[in-house]
Formats: sequence, structure tokens, C-alpha cells
Amino acid sequence: MIAVILSFPWTDESLGQLTSLIRIVISAVLALSSATFIGNALAGVMLRTINNFKPGDFKKVHFIRG
Repeated sequence: MIAVILSFPWTDESLGQLTSLIRIVISAVLALSSATFIGNALAGVMLRTINNFKPGDFKKVHFIRG
């Protein structure tokens, strides 16, 4: 899709503005998705290092209805 947009006949100034907008959007998407990824990775490492759970443990989950 980016290649199709960039293939249109743009002026140099508008092409520069368009590419900077695309870069900003891609950076925002990567920043927001990496925060979730890093959080989940750190939670997994923490669960592995603490070793609170052993194979065969049963956990009861309570759901609170709002």
C-alpha cells in the first residue's frame, strides 16, 4: 500500500511530508505494540524466576462481575 501511494506523481515537498507522516504512524504503532510485548515478556520472566507454581498445581480463578 505504501509503494502504491509513493508511486503517484507527487511534488518533492508533498512527498517529503507524506513520507514523514508514514514514518510517524509506523513509529507510533511500533511503540504501542512493543510496550505490551515488553510487559508480557517481563511478566513471564518474573513468573519463571519466582517459581511459585509447580507442575500439577491447581489454581482457582474468581471472576468479579461489575
